Amino acid sequence: MQSYFYDFEDEDDEVRQGDIIRKNINSIQEKEDSHQFGLIITADCDIAQNKSSYRYNWLEIVTAQDFLANHWLKSTFQKINKKQTEQCLLFLNKKIQSRNENLSTLSSSSLYDWLRTDTPEQILHSLDVNENREIINKLKVLYIIHHGVNEVNPLSSYKEIHSLLGGNEKGFKKELIQALEGTGGFPDFFFLPEIPKCNNNIGYVVLLRNIYSMDYEGLHFSEVNARVNGDPNGFYRIGRLNESIKYSISQKLAFLFSRIGMETDFEDNCSAAIELSIEDITTLKELTK
Repeated sequence: MQSYFYDFEDEDDEVRQGDIIRKNINSIQEKEDSHQFGLIITADCDIAQNKSSYRYNWLEIVTAQDFLANHWLKSTFQKINKKQTEQCLLFLNKKIQSRNENLSTLSSSSLYDWLRTDTPEQILHSLDVNENREIINKLKVLYIIHHGVNEVNPLSSYKEIHSLLGGNEKGFKKELIQALEGTGGFPDFFFLPEIPKCNNNIGYVVLLRNIYSMDYEGLHFSEVNARVNGDPNGFYRIGRLNESIKYSISQKLAFLFSRIGMETDFEDNCSAAIELSIEDITTLKELTK
């Protein structure tokens, strides 16, 4: 894997696009969360000619575990919540109205509040519904999402949800693998199997949307340089991506932001105007002859 990186021949080697940077954020340096990582993306020519206002732009890099737990899970929970809420409300509201048509039906918020005080079994019992394991499991999923996510290890909560919805260990691992591979659409991240001088072998993810900047003075050429300069907790360089990987990330970054759409109203107006234009164009005498 080290062929994807190369060390600096000289610690005074100028900062370049593709440099991987690190800073210490925990006094216990052996801990996985003791460092923050980034990737310099400012173009080499802009750095050399000082066209970037003496600032470096950089992308945040997180561990694969952090990406799954704090980035991927958020959107995954939202999708699961939407589907399970719709199915539970449909089932429960039918039962409520079958008892008395004048009774108020449940909303999503009232269902979540109810789950705070009663178990799924108690909810079904209060509606005189025989035990329904499928609905009970769906209600348990909603309880976990809204009231019971393990803050220390949210992936364990997702594993429980996956099991409640009929999944198994193999399927759970497959979903995590697909999440890191970026299947199912254009990913807004770039996976790196490892980065220099980090031997925990857990993989890292470059977050293409998380762009930051720092003054030139905020980045040191090496960890030793940072300490000598009296800034032991400042950013310093730990290696540089090879040309192939560096340009691949730059290409994905450019493509990602080239796909950002305009406001919905603007796009809707454009669509309507295009249709009207085509209608006018196709009814021109020159085309109807």
